[in-house]
Amino acid sequence: MKKVATILYAVGWTQHSFGTQIIRAAAILQLLLGNVGRAGGGVNALRGHSNIQGATDMGGVFDALPGYLKTPNPADVDLAAWLKRITPTSSKPAPWDSFNYWSNTPKFAVSYLKALFGDAATKENDFAFHYMPRWIATTPGPALGQHVSRSVKGCWRSE
Repeated sequence: MKKVATILYAVGWTQHSFGTQIIRAAAILQLLLGNVGRAGGGVNALRGHSNIQGATDMGGVFDALPGYLKTPNPADVDLAAWLKRITPTSSKPAPWDSFNYWSNTPKFAVSYLKALFGDAATKENDFAFHYMPRWIATTPGPALGQHVSRSVKGCWRSE
């Protein structure tokens, strides 16, 4: 087959009460048609706002670094601990039983650290992981709101 098709979906599918099943059905259809893993094929989500994709790709969201890497937290004492926490494990660990894109997370993370810290990021110093800030709050809103309401005169917040 020389032609490939893609399925594009937007908020209507994702917000539907059984949106997950709709998207799964689209993926199954694409698998059956042979459109997965080929240039121009697959199932692709269209984000609701033009800046949402860019914000998540570049790390503009509070809990994600560029490339969708999870932000380090205080329990991540070194690079190995952080990578262990953020790298998903395969349900089928044999080499060719599971194609898991996110198993490349350690490569992505090291590449990101090298981009941030340049020549200061070496294997000997965990690629300068110790310079990374740690995310402490479980959600940014309540922690920030409590701080602001206590320290800014005339500020009020609703809960």
